[in-house]
Amino acid sequence: MPTEEVWHGIHLYELGRYAEARRVAAQLLASEPEDPTALRLLAHCQLNLNQTDEALKAANRLVAAEPGDGEGHRLASVALQRLHQRTEAHRAAASAVRLEPLDAANHVQLALTAQPLRGHRREARAAAARAVQLAPHDADAHFATGFTARRGTTRRAAYRRALALDPAHSGAGNNLQVARGRTVRLNSLVRGYLSVLEHDPSYETAQRNLVALTYRFVRRYYWSGVVLVLLGIGLSAEPRSDWWPAAPLVAVVALAVGTWYAAHTWRQLPVGPRHFLLAAWRSRTHLVATTLHTAALLVCALVLLTVPVPSVARVATLAVTPLIWLNLALFAWALVLRPRR
Repeated sequence: MPTEEVWHGIHLYELGRYAEARRVAAQLLASEPEDPTALRLLAHCQLNLNQTDEALKAANRLVAAEPGDGEGHRLASVALQRLHQRTEAHRAAASAVRLEPLDAANHVQLALTAQPLRGHRREARAAAARAVQLAPHDADAHFATGFTARRGTTRRAAYRRALALDPAHSGAGNNLQVARGRTVRLNSLVRGYLSVLEHDPSYETAQRNLVALTYRFVRRYYWSGVVLVLLGIGLSAEPRSDWWPAAPLVAVVALAVGTWYAAHTWRQLPVGPRHFLLAAWRSRTHLVATTLHTAALLVCALVLLTVPVPSVARVATLAVTPLIWLNLALFAWALVLRPRR
């Protein structure tokens, strides 16, 4: 029977005060090292505090204290999964299901650990379906369904169902944006990731994906700038007409269209996302270097268009060509350093 101190720790945990609840669990374990309730509370707190190694130790102690308790195996599986020990995590989740087959959380964990393993996709989908059968109103069960689904429409529907049951479900919110992918505008994806971070500001996966969108914005503007640079340099070497300045006119029109496109894309973003993307851009030297170098090339291209002597323009074009290759190298460098989702 849980003591008053245990209930106090559980209450702190439910309030999200994980550090305080962990201290209560540690104090209880100081007097009773094998208390399963205190070990269970300690493992949960450490997982929420991202103390994965310590959580795994607590989960293993819980398994040793109560070998027939499926929750201990499930907590160990969660910790092993975070430590990227996929095979061991799957084995622990399977043990949890074997010990407590009517616990939907065990089937959810089995689905999440089986999906990344080759040859276990069918097992993952079956576990997710069983979790939904056992707990149809559990957001985690529908999240597992989306995580293991083969079709994009099924994934998106499952994640939306999970969010309808729990709007603060960070995993479902993040994965829904990933599943939407290129089917929606970048602006919509940015808003979606920011909505996830409003519920959980410390969710690293959504932060990383939002930074990845910054690279997509830079890439969009970059190729617009490169097209204008090549157009300007190419037209600068063409013969000029004294009565019809075709090359400068084409360049001005192209520059106007490119500027409108960039401004239109930027204006669609709310103020908050703009500040985030600008901060992410400024904090990455390779992005700043690529952007400034492209802007300098664009200025060079426009200047070449104003040179009245075609022969001089052609010589200048040859001089600028190595800078174009350097610019492409900078862009490739930026792509290599971009975060992975």
